[in-house]
Amino acid sequence: MRLELNDILVQTAIAHAGCTVEDIFTECLARRVGGLPYRNDDDEIVGRVSVRHTLKETCVPDYMVKGAHILGDELQAVNMSREFIDEVLTHSVEQYVLEDYTVLPPNVPLIKALATFEQNDSEYVFVMDGSNYLGAVTRIGIVQLMLERHKV
Repeated sequence: MRLELNDILVQTAIAHAGCTVEDIFTECLARRVGGLPYRNDDDEIVGRVSVRHTLKETCVPDYMVKGAHILGDELQAVNMSREFIDEVLTHSVEQYVLEDYTVLPPNVPLIKALATFEQNDSEYVFVMDGSNYLGAVTRIGIVQLMLERHKV
């Protein structure tokens, strides 16, 4: 039996103008995906909002990323205060939209998704049938399916 993306599709909301970072984080956490497609005012998918990118842009300065290997374990002076978190979560998502996103059709085998994850250094892909967004497939979703099939 050939397993296809349809077998592990996760239906998600689609980000759009007016969504906040909190909206995106809430949906991504609930669906266990690393990002959501972004729809423009013409109802077209034109990008994605990534949890990883949003956190990098809001919480981790470039100099800290570059020096992560020398940072100590007790960074007391650098902390995320409640006020900072509240501010980040109210940001509009438009400023965090990435134009690059990966789409696969629903009937491709799972191995193609795994190869695509590796090729794009990603944990998820969007599944679309033409211009119709169907959902997302994640690497961890494939792992879950493998474990479920193993137990049968």
